[in-house]
Amino acid sequence: MYTEASAPRVPGDSAQLVTTPYSSPQGGCLNFWSNMYGATMGTLNVIMNNGASSTKLWSRSGNQGPNWQLWQVSVPASANYTIMFEGIVGNGFTSDMAIDDVSVTAGSCTLPGEKSLT
Repeated sequence: MYTEASAPRVPGDSAQLVTTPYSSPQGGCLNFWSNMYGATMGTLNVIMNNGASSTKLWSRSGNQGPNWQLWQVSVPASANYTIMFEGIVGNGFTSDMAIDDVSVTAGSCTLPGEKSLT
C-alpha cells in the first residue's frame, strides 16, 4: 500500500487498508515492512477491529529514515478480527508512506520491535 501526499491531498487526509478476517485463539504476531521517509511525515496506525470494538495496537509518526523498517506487533487472542492500516497525511507533500509484505503468524513476536533493512 502506498499513500500519496501531494495535492489534492491536504494534511490530515487518511487512507485505510483492512485485511481479511483472522482468528488467533492464542494470539499472534503481525509482521510488516514500512517506509516513512520525509520531512513532513504523517502517522501510520495499526488498529485491530473485532466486532463492536477497536484497539490501536501500534502507531508511528514522523520521519523514520530512508530505509524500510520491519515491524512486529503483538496481536491479542481473538476470534474473527481484522487489522486496519491507517495512513494519515502529514503537513506537506514529503509525507508519502508505504507498507509491504504483511502477514500474521501464530505465537509470539520474535524481534525486539523493529529491524532496519540496510
